[in-house]
Amino acid sequence: MARYDYQPRYGLENYTLVLPLEDTFDAVKSTEWMQENWHHSVTFSAAYVALIYAGQKVMESRKPFALDMPLFVWNMGLAIFSFLGFMRMSPEWLWSWRENSFVYSVCTASYAQGVTGFWTEQFAMSKFLTYCLGRWFIWMNYGVHALMYSYYALRALRIRLPKQIAMVVTVFQISQMIMGIYVGVTVYKMKSSGEQCQQTWENLGLCFLIYFTYFLLFCNFFYHAYLKKNNRYTGGTKATVKETQPAVEQVKEDINANISGTTVVTRSTTRRRAQKVD
Repeated sequence: MARYDYQPRYGLENYTLVLPLEDTFDAVKSTEWMQENWHHSVTFSAAYVALIYAGQKVMESRKPFALDMPLFVWNMGLAIFSFLGFMRMSPEWLWSWRENSFVYSVCTASYAQGVTGFWTEQFAMSKFLTYCLGRWFIWMNYGVHALMYSYYALRALRIRLPKQIAMVVTVFQISQMIMGIYVGVTVYKMKSSGEQCQQTWENLGLCFLIYFTYFLLFCNFFYHAYLKKNNRYTGGTKATVKETQPAVEQVKEDINANISGTTVVTRSTTRRRAQKVD
């Protein structure tokens, strides 16, 4: 069973404003519920993957939906949620390593109660299943997602943003992975030397697997999207336009030659018919 009597801690009394839901949050009941219902996360994850493939199959022969506004609302909602979580977690996160130590911020789960406990629960519920290292992982993820989903919301409205903004979002994502790996290495060294740290070996292993995998994926994306020649921001788009220009011209000719509305008559066919008339 987790501990709930941490001292020192950043409690409700340290916040100028405490919301009703934060004030009534029960860390003991929350932990017990998570322990009793963790298997639901596996069910939801399996259903999520199945629905993705099923949805792609169903939509293969159908006209795409116009989802600009729903996507904007969805992403903006996630951006606001992430921003609120980031702001509510930040005071305790700063206190954990400025007033105590980096080791305290990594190994002591005093954030799992009070205001930060409530937002930790909301974070876990929003992911259904959350691995990795608590305080740092949650705080970084809230901050990066507040920026990322704001970007997605604007793009859903077809608002063109400078390339630099997209690059900044990706850099923040890569930085999050690097910091996660560093925190994981710190915990590994402490546990290997016999020091106390409130992290399990299983949790640590999953942390390394997830952070390192995402680090490679985001680095690969950054290279192909922004650094590689003919990427989507530079030569790639221009080359595509040049390559498709002949096809565009042919379509124009076919449209101009469409006499009946159902039969396309090309210019060569028209010339042959004209010769027969003569």
